[in-house]
Amino acid sequence: MLNRICRSYFLPVLVGFGLLFSGAINAASSFKNDTVKDSKTSVELSAWVGDKAATSPQTFTVKEQIILSIDVGTPRWFTSGTRIGGLEMADVIVKQRNPMAMNYTERRQGNTWSKQRWELTLYPQKAGQYTIAPIAVEMTVSLPSGQSKNVTLYTKSMTFEVTTPSGMIAKDEAWLNASRVDVSQQWQTSTDDLKVGQAITRTVTLKADDTLSILIPQMLSLDSQNSYQTYVQPTQFDDRQERGNYRSERIEQQTYVLQQGGEIEFPAIELKWWNSDKQQLELVTIEGKTVEVSHTLSSWLSAYWLWLVCLGGLTFGLIVGFFVAHNHIKTHGAPEWWTLRVAIKSHRWSEARVTIYRKLRLQHQEVELAKHQDNELWQAESQALQSGSTESKIFVSLWRNIKGKSVRKRTLIPKSLKKLNE
Repeated sequence: MLNRICRSYFLPVLVGFGLLFSGAINAASSFKNDTVKDSKTSVELSAWVGDKAATSPQTFTVKEQIILSIDVGTPRWFTSGTRIGGLEMADVIVKQRNPMAMNYTERRQGNTWSKQRWELTLYPQKAGQYTIAPIAVEMTVSLPSGQSKNVTLYTKSMTFEVTTPSGMIAKDEAWLNASRVDVSQQWQTSTDDLKVGQAITRTVTLKADDTLSILIPQMLSLDSQNSYQTYVQPTQFDDRQERGNYRSERIEQQTYVLQQGGEIEFPAIELKWWNSDKQQLELVTIEGKTVEVSHTLSSWLSAYWLWLVCLGGLTFGLIVGFFVAHNHIKTHGAPEWWTLRVAIKSHRWSEARVTIYRKLRLQHQEVELAKHQDNELWQAESQALQSGSTESKIFVSLWRNIKGKSVRKRTLIPKSLKKLNE
């Protein structure tokens, strides 16, 4: 009778406790990696996600910074650098923001262990369950014999859960997940009394802890309005580690060129962010600005008077120059250099030769090219001209020398002139 009672009541209870205990063990192993050991070198490897001291699986939120810690230890010491294998996960940004390990020692049964702790930061972009595949860790440790040995161990797979932090965040809404957010803003104007054509520069800086600068949403709108034209400067991103904390910064700057007079309003900016420390949704507001812009005839002339003067002066100069050139050509004919240029362009070589001789007679009172200079190059060029050469560069060279604009330093005669004179 007693045996039947025990089987009927106590046995199901014991089975239930056993299932509950085994479920707890499985859940714990899913978020915290068991230690992996190498029996030959006594090297140990352990890894965990989030808080090592947690006794139950942790749940994280979308875009939250999750720390994946990897610990390696040896009862002797490391003789070379440790290499952490690559980790790629779908819908997760993986970064090794700290390129250096944290080195420390640990006493075990009278022995000193050398330990290294590496950190990888994970930023899940969607809700769901994620699995971290085994990661290869390669290290070189010393042996009691004095030699070194390369050891490669693999972490065990781990899983963690990610949820959406708040139902008040829309699916396509831009928001930020961080433990702390600081925002500042600066306005710069060319003058206190703004007029059309002048500019205003707006600079917004957002600093956040435990996130990435690329995950900070865009704050300033890129759209231009009828009242102002927007010119965007390149966005600045910065990620750094300060005293063990991860801090990111995003700086946006825009310049607005005022197009209309009157009252112009630059709207305020609101950004939702999930406070991962307080586990609550918060709102950061960047104040807008309203400016008064003068747009009268005098302000318009004040903004563009230099362009108007330059345009008017240029137009007046062109008109006067046109009439002066027209009257001069009509009275004295076209300039000699123009006549020579047109003749060469039109291949009227006889007219070009006459222009050369006329220039020689008017400028030097000479009628023979050969007697103007006695160097060999001049003699060769003048002989080529008299022999009927149609090379434009010979005409230009003779013209420039007659005008005294060319200093002859070469005395060698080109082969083309030698062949022509022969």
